Amino acid sequence: MKENIAEKKEAIGKQIEERRTYRRYMRRMAGGLFYLLGTLAAIYIGGWLMLLKPIHGTVGSFMAGGLTVSEVVGTLVKVVCAMPVAGAIWCCGYILKRKCIGHPEY
Repeated sequence: MKENIAEKKEAIGKQIEERRTYRRYMRRMAGGLFYLLGTLAAIYIGGWLMLLKPIHGTVGSFMAGGLTVSEVVGTLVKVVCAMPVAGAIWCCGYILKRKCIGHPEY
């Protein structure tokens, strides 16, 4: 009878360890997903929408002969703000990753 109880305790201990391992793996996967999404969002919003697309539109207006001062000023504001916005978005993804994995300093 004591052997049976010891075997059950050992089996339960293995199940608990497997669950912990699975949860740790899932937290790491979710953290990696947050990090990847933050990086992709930073590239799309900061790199494409705020940096390259306004420059492309301004060059197109210049080539067509319809460039205005307000368009140039708007493009300059977007270009200056592009990298800080991209950095902030990336940092949000990084912080979510660290939170999900379970680092105590965040």
